[in-house]
Amino acid sequence: MENNANKYKNDDSTKDLLQMLKDIAEGKPLPEDLRRKRSTKGGLFSLDPETHTLYFILLDKYDLDFPLYLGDTQNYRMAELLVNQAEQLLTHKEIYEHIFNRTYEDALEPDKELRYFINRFKKKLQKKWKLKPLLKIMFESNYGRGYTLHNKM
Repeated sequence: MENNANKYKNDDSTKDLLQMLKDIAEGKPLPEDLRRKRSTKGGLFSLDPETHTLYFILLDKYDLDFPLYLGDTQNYRMAELLVNQAEQLLTHKEIYEHIFNRTYEDALEPDKELRYFINRFKKKLQKKWKLKPLLKIMFESNYGRGYTLHNKM
């Protein structure tokens, strides 16, 4: 049986998420091509300027697409939502196992790298912007297949 313990390090959706969190935390705007494009592969992010909705489309297998209403397009706000979204994804067992192609039980240090960035950026964002606690995001069943994230305002 193939050992997939470190496969997540090369996974496009994980790399895109980590890079996006890094860039946003450093104050960089979303890349122009991601603002225009809504991809259904590879966990790309896109921003719809008409509705100020950020889409993070992660996994076709579960028909996941997460529309997150931003209200504004400031970098810290996007980072706040993305950090919380990433945190919620990592704690959802079925999605975790599909993203990283390994089970919770097989992972000696699950999501160590991603959690490092999440915790780092949460502290950085809260210190810089004196943010209130991050928005609560929950999973809901989506017609019996997959999951959809909804902001709970």
